[in-house]
Amino acid sequence: MARAPTKHEKLMEDLPSMLEALNGVAEPHCAIIAGAFVENALMTLLANFLIEGSKIVEKMLKEDGALGTFSSCNDLAYCIGLISKSTYQNAGCIGSIRNAFAHSHVAIGFDDPNVVKLCRELPPTDFGSQPIPFAQDLTERILQWNKQTLRFRFCITTISVLQLILLQIGKIEHRKEYTD
Repeated sequence: MARAPTKHEKLMEDLPSMLEALNGVAEPHCAIIAGAFVENALMTLLANFLIEGSKIVEKMLKEDGALGTFSSCNDLAYCIGLISKSTYQNAGCIGSIRNAFAHSHVAIGFDDPNVVKLCRELPPTDFGSQPIPFAQDLTERILQWNKQTLRFRFCITTISVLQLILLQIGKIEHRKEYTD
């Protein structure tokens, strides 16, 4: 399947099934699906900010384009002020965790030493100025961050990052093409 941004409405429609997958699938699938969703949200954020209908934007977002990687999309979104530094850092960590799972030639889990190191870099989740979108018992677990499993930390961080990116997608407007 070709790499392309998804419409904001489709991301919102697909969000419940992604959230369900975070809890209901094996650890490698959890990390890969979550990472792919964050990557797609970043691509959509950039596509909705850059010039609408531009073939150059389409070319840049393809796999072999200037924005053909998770990290390049994350870098640009931060550098042009579309996401905060903490969202940038958390998204980058999610991408690294996804890559650890996706590029391992053997089955690994959240107990893999490299994944453990990356998950421990995830700070207590910051939902920015947005309300924490969970029931009280889950909110209390979030507040006890260091006592939680690494998979839990990864999942909650993913949800936080997605909430902030999806809200931003809904607020931004395309740039106008510059004319001389």
